[in-house]
Amino acid sequence: MEFWRRKSKERKCFLKNGSMFLEKLIADCNGISNPIRMFSSHQISKATSHFDLEYSLPHTPSPLRWYKGVIEGRSYLIKRFTRQVCEEEESAYNDIVLSSREVLVSRCCLGMYV
Repeated sequence: MEFWRRKSKERKCFLKNGSMFLEKLIADCNGISNPIRMFSSHQISKATSHFDLEYSLPHTPSPLRWYKGVIEGRSYLIKRFTRQVCEEEESAYNDIVLSSREVLVSRCCLGMYV
């Protein structure tokens, strides 16, 4: 039963986060295609060893933490918010959309609760 409850929560988060992310991406990119591959929460959790502090980068600001991980043979920096605040949720999507102008944002995960 717990498995189905967790899967249902992941699906709801994916739909909620995905719709908010796409809305911001479309609004900011003026309809120009910007393909971003999505990672599952399982892939990110596995890459960071379930967000083990050994995989985190030191001296990160308190509301967020950076982790390093390897997914499909490539190294990634993974940003995880440590508190669940609406302003931070909004900030997460803005970071992805706005940074895609400056650097190549190639992957993200929408299945986790932000």
